[in-house]
Amino acid sequence: MFEAQPTLLIESGNSSWKAARLRANALEYCSRGSDFGSLRNWLRERPEQRIVLATVGDENDAVLLVSELQQRGYEIYRVQTSDITHFTHCYTMPEKLGVDRWLTMVALRDRPLPVAIVDVGTAITLDVMNIGGVHLGGWIAPGFLLMQESLVSRSRRLAVHEHEPQHLLGTSTEEAISLGCAAALQGFVEQAIQTANGVLNRQPYELYLTGGGVRHLNLAQLPPHQLRPHLVLEGLQAWAKERL
Repeated sequence: MFEAQPTLLIESGNSSWKAARLRANALEYCSRGSDFGSLRNWLRERPEQRIVLATVGDENDAVLLVSELQQRGYEIYRVQTSDITHFTHCYTMPEKLGVDRWLTMVALRDRPLPVAIVDVGTAITLDVMNIGGVHLGGWIAPGFLLMQESLVSRSRRLAVHEHEPQHLLGTSTEEAISLGCAAALQGFVEQAIQTANGVLNRQPYELYLTGGGVRHLNLAQLPPHQLRPHLVLEGLQAWAKERL
């Protein structure tokens, strides 16, 4: 059983990574960082020898990391989108479904109600899943920083506004871009909720929000929801229960 030895679960996304430890069948969040280099350095100090890894981003970096870890004696499992019990793909080519999106649904596949999952990261995504783990489909759009970067990259005079704006209207171009992108992000979520209502024929469902970009949302404007910041790691835990 996978509980028999210490196991690290690692989610490596487009712009950051985070890790959790499985201890007595419980998920214990333990660290995060910004790139593969910091992940390599952090792993050098870890006593755990078994790693369950999910990566989104540069494939060459992922392959190199796995090779390095194997050479250093780690028992490593790289999780990729595949078939798993109690989950039904809607994609005709399931391997094209991002492993991060898939894992958020794997974590929630046994819920007693349908679920809508909004993951606010480098990209913002919506996925809707019916009872029994039936994926109905989803949306993908640029996340908050990616929206800003797409605009400021066209001008040498602009930069991404890294601080939360203090006004309703921007008093600089950078601040105006930040406010506009935050409004677009909010609009995505509100439209996603309306769409989930329609697709599910207005039957009750559970709404889950995850990802670091949730902090840019006006949560008070949204219907009842659950914040699950480590939902991908929860999916890795569910995968490990079934596969190890």
